[in-house]
Amino acid sequence: MSPDAPMDMTLVETPGSYYMFAYWLAALVLCVARMPRRFDWWRTAALSLAAIGVLEGWMRLTDGIPMVLYVPSVALCMAVVFGFILATCRLSAMQAGYYTVQVVMLGEFAASLEYQIYYYLITRWSVPSVRVTNVVCLVVIHAAVFSAAWLLTRRSRGSGPELRVRWNDLLTVACIGLFAYSLSNISYVLSDTPFSTTLSGELFIIRTITDFAGVAMLFVFDLQMRERNLEMEQTALRSMLQMQYNSYRISKESMELVNRKYHDLKHQIALLRTEGGDANAHLDRLEREIGAYEAAYRTGNDVLDTMLTMKAERCRALGIQLQCVAQGESLAFIDPMDLSSLFGNALDNAIEAAGRVRDADRRQIRCSVAERRGFVQICVENGCEGPVAFDKGVPRSTKGDDANHGFGFKSMREIVERYGGSITARVDDGRFILRMLIPVRSASEARRPDRVVE
Repeated sequence: MSPDAPMDMTLVETPGSYYMFAYWLAALVLCVARMPRRFDWWRTAALSLAAIGVLEGWMRLTDGIPMVLYVPSVALCMAVVFGFILATCRLSAMQAGYYTVQVVMLGEFAASLEYQIYYYLITRWSVPSVRVTNVVCLVVIHAAVFSAAWLLTRRSRGSGPELRVRWNDLLTVACIGLFAYSLSNISYVLSDTPFSTTLSGELFIIRTITDFAGVAMLFVFDLQMRERNLEMEQTALRSMLQMQYNSYRISKESMELVNRKYHDLKHQIALLRTEGGDANAHLDRLEREIGAYEAAYRTGNDVLDTMLTMKAERCRALGIQLQCVAQGESLAFIDPMDLSSLFGNALDNAIEAAGRVRDADRRQIRCSVAERRGFVQICVENGCEGPVAFDKGVPRSTKGDDANHGFGFKSMREIVERYGGSITARVDDGRFILRMLIPVRSASEARRPDRVVE
């Protein structure tokens, strides 16, 4: 049979099972294997087998249906793919919809390319049209396509944050996918259009190239979205850094004012006490009350002292014991703005977690700073309730909105890595332990990126 021969539907129609298998593989490669999963591997594997079973069963059930039912049948398959991604990956419905378009388009391209190569071999090279030939083509082509997709997406996604998909993003990828899918399959439905053909060879070429164009457009759009997301996150981190620093400066000025007033009051109380009488009892109480406003921390670093004093008031209100043992001088090489953000975020997260602990004896926060062998080790421990989920080493937000929370840890990690250090977090026996290890530098060696300090 010549490729220029009129279309033989018994040969040019790629079996639906091939598409379903390609969709399933694409979902595994693009989503399940590299995104945070909802369940362990066993349950994920069971869901994966169930998904391919449903898709294959549906294809067999709808084999040979009238053309008018073709679109609803395909739409149902895509809904199964969407449900599979949403059920196995920790994604929002919007994100799952976004990735479903990518999965379907990549699956379409893989199945089209595989069947085109198979068709070429049996028509031009007279390779026997047997199941073995088809299986060999399927294995080779799918291995090549999905390996390339894995490598490309691994490089583009890296360890960055998951995409924040908005309605217009979803609409854009849906339009790209719908346009490419419709154009690639138009010859099956309408033979008399400027974009369709009645020749077998041309049909394969149109379908494969159109599917490839769809995959390429989605990939480029995905890259642009990730760059935009990264810029937004960097902007949010800079804003948080600035807010922490502004809060530190305001608190520092307030504390200095309160301390001056406190010392003035102490002298005035001492003078009044010399007069004796019943006023002494009232003066003792007044002295104890204003004593709480005296700076309670003397670590050798003004920024750390201010941050600890700021957070101590909140700890007292929540019944949390805050303990700190610190060699504050060892932090001198860190920019005050960075230091305020590090301890501000670390203590805020610790207070939030410790405040939810029901057992009052476990409502504790321990902070330590020590210099050892050329490194500054910062450790913040706090009691915590229940399991803590991690995503790429980052504790997941407990506020139910992953897209707009979790910036505190990311901000700390960005600062620590900028100084050549590392940050880790883990949970051990009901305690959340945050450790930062930063190589000691002189102040002149420390890199300080350009930033605006108001």
